[in-house]
Order: sequence, then C-alpha cells, then structure tokens
Amino acid sequence: ERPASGAPSVTADAQLWRVREAVSWEGFRRFFESRSVFGEEFPVLASFLQVEDRLGLAGRLAAVQEWHQLVYRVVQRGLTRSEVASLTHQNVLERLPPHLEETGKRAFAAYQEAFNTGLAQIPQFACQRNPFLTESGAVDLSGSKGTGQKLTAKTPLSFSVPSDESSAG
Repeated sequence: ERPASGAPSVTADAQLWRVREAVSWEGFRRFFESRSVFGEEFPVLASFLQVEDRLGLAGRLAAVQEWHQLVYRVVQRGLTRSEVASLTHQNVLERLPPHLEETGKRAFAAYQEAFNTGLAQIPQFACQRNPFLTESGAVDLSGSKGTGQKLTAKTPLSFSVPSDESSAG
C-alpha cells in the first residue's frame, strides 16, 4: 500500500536494516567541507574546523591552573628568577601538606601532560622559533642540546612559573 504522497511504503524492518554511514565527526567534516557555501554561511564553524587540532589544548587549562594553585601554596610569590630556578617541581610536591599529597601528584601528572603536549604545539615564541622544540617539533627543554628532555618532576620550576627578569609571580 502506498502512502498518500505516492511514495512507496517501506516496512519498519526494512528501515531498521538499511545500510547507512555511521554518524561520525569525520563524516560531518567531509560533508561540511564538500560544500563551499557552508563556509560562507557558517564562518565560525569553518574557523573552528581549521584550528580544531589545537583546540583540544584548551581543555588542559584546568590542569595548569590546578598545578599553579598548589605551587603558589608552597612557593612565595616574588621570588627571583634564580630562586625559582633552584627549585624543582619535586620540591613543590615534597613541601605540600600531607592532606594535599595525593592531589599534588595527580595535579602534577595532569600538568606535566598538558605542558609537554602544549609546548609541542607552539612553534614560535615571542616572534622567534621556540627554542625548546627540536627541528622535528619534539619538546626539548635542554634548549639546543638535543636531548629530548621533557618536563618532569626534576625540571626546574622556572619552566612553569611566569617571571620577569627580577621576580617570579
């Protein structure tokens, strides 16, 4: 029996077992990018799709903030750059009050991942090539030594605490 529109009727079983492409982000992206008019009609979404690979880093800001809150509970603001350079992330973890030790370990692990992943996404710093990336874009906090040193608990705190020439924080 045909519906009023004249279109052939499809049984519920046939509809259920129809082969269809699974809904996915990649499918949406292909569909959106295949029609140039969408970029004109939806410029914000088009811009989002152009930088999508870097937007995931925004989700790691909470890890950075949580670690910095713990650092500033332990380290006084106003330390000089050399004083901050003499401390490590491990020193911060060791100085946390006992009730914050587990929180500190978890927060540092999340911060460490955010730092090492995020730094690799910053090819330029202050209009110059990022000195803490190798030619291939890998994190290397040793600078030009090429050791591939990523941020660890033994890394000087100066890599994580904003500072100017005279003081940190």
